[in-house]
Amino acid sequence: MPAKLIFWIGIAAPLYAYIGYPFVLFGLGLIVRRPVKKAPIQPWLSLLIPARNEARVIERKISNSLALDYPADRLEIVIACDGSTDETEAIARRFAHGGRVRVLAYATNRGKMAVLNASVPELRGEIIVFSDASAMLAPDSVRRLVENFADPSVGAASGLYQVTRPADVNIGASENLYWKYETFLKTQESQLASTLGGHGQLHAIRKELYPFPPAETINDDYVIPLSVLSRGFRAVYEPTALVYEEAREMTGFARRVRIMAGNLQQL
Repeated sequence: MPAKLIFWIGIAAPLYAYIGYPFVLFGLGLIVRRPVKKAPIQPWLSLLIPARNEARVIERKISNSLALDYPADRLEIVIACDGSTDETEAIARRFAHGGRVRVLAYATNRGKMAVLNASVPELRGEIIVFSDASAMLAPDSVRRLVENFADPSVGAASGLYQVTRPADVNIGASENLYWKYETFLKTQESQLASTLGGHGQLHAIRKELYPFPPAETINDDYVIPLSVLSRGFRAVYEPTALVYEEAREMTGFARRVRIMAGNLQQL
């Protein structure tokens, strides 16, 4: 009997996680809703872009960030170079003369979390927006994301991640389907109370709430948004704040191993 019980629990657990949980969220959403009190606010923002050996995309990323539909005098773009051995820092510095772009150069590679922790105290913004170098932001994405912070109960917010050119790689279609599924979950969680984690390609937190996670933290886009819950704030999802990344950026077995290690660490 114990063996059979363990077997059926082993079957039921993943079925609930992938099928039952979405139905529970949808059902609860029909009777419980907690809308965010959004408003078109314009606080001072710091867009923090950690980068290590991103010479292939960093120029495009900075140009994309400079084109955001947000007051130029209320937004700083900060490139945190994590001991890059290519031309990432040199390319970024070409944009750093007008005052809108700053480069924080770290001589040795310490890892993404250590670089975020070292960079946050140097930022001027009331709200910190995190975005990966390979992810491109829709022009209105940051403005729409920040509207959620007009609600004093909101401590963190995440945008909607979309995969582009899924046909370019053999896992593109499955990744695209997975992120649509993930988007549904986060939208439903956010409408009920708070979402768990965010998308590293675009998420934000009130600077005063930044948790300074341990340097060995792997999945920063889960740990940082989740940290606000323990302090009585909400982490919400904004599906109109769009961020795009090509499917080829998600390939590689090492990436899968890292994500899984991060998941175990989170537990």
